[in-house]
Order: sequence, then structure tokens, then C-alpha cells
Amino acid sequence: AIKVYEEVVSRFGEDNSPGVREAVAQALVNKGVALALKDKSGEAIKVCEEAVSRFGEDTSPGVREMVARALVLKGSALALKDKRGEAIKVYEEVVNRFGADASPGVREAVAMARRGKEILTRRKETLTRQ
Repeated sequence: AIKVYEEVVSRFGEDNSPGVREAVAQALVNKGVALALKDKSGEAIKVCEEAVSRFGEDTSPGVREMVARALVLKGSALALKDKRGEAIKVYEEVVNRFGADASPGVREAVAMARRGKEILTRRKETLTRQ
């Protein structure tokens, strides 16, 4: 699957058509998920950063959703690497950047970021008390 996602990015990464841009952004997010599932959190984080770097300023709702999802995935990958503070900052970025977005997919990503931050904050407070 990772090779297919890489091929999509390689073949269509320079195409500026809105639908193609969304497909490329989604391929990057899916590649990040596949890497995370293979316990390659560091590589997943880099792929998420690439998605945000390439598409972070895009105004298309579908692409914005993929950027928000890439950031949520990055936060999750950071948490898996026991970098809770960094993960919380990424989740806060999602909320600050996309919190007012009305698109259903983006709202779902914002909800995931809020939940991720809540879980990590609660865990940090529990660890601090012990």
C-alpha cells in the first residue's frame, strides 16, 4: 500500500487540479497511517509534515480535511513516541487552525484533536500526581 501511495504522489504531485490535489493529500495521509501501523512513527510524522507543508494553505474543503487529519495523525504518532507535550501542541494547532471550519470532515478531525489532547492532558495530570 505504501508503494501505491508513493506512486500517486510521484505521478500526480505537481498537478494543481483541485480533485487531484485532494487525492495526493489523501495518499500522503494514508501513507502516514500505513507507516504508523507498521510501528514507524518517525516516518509517519515526516509524511504528515510533508502533507501540511505541501497543502497547508489550500482552501479546498477536501484538502483542508486531509491537512487536519495529517496533523491529528502527527499528534497521535508523537504520543506513541512518548512525546506528549509535542502531541498536545499539535492537537492545539488543529483546534486553533480549523476549529471554526464548518466542513464535516474537518469538524471530525477537530473533534479527534480535542479528544487526543484531553486524553494526553488527563494522563499527564495522573502521572504528575503519582
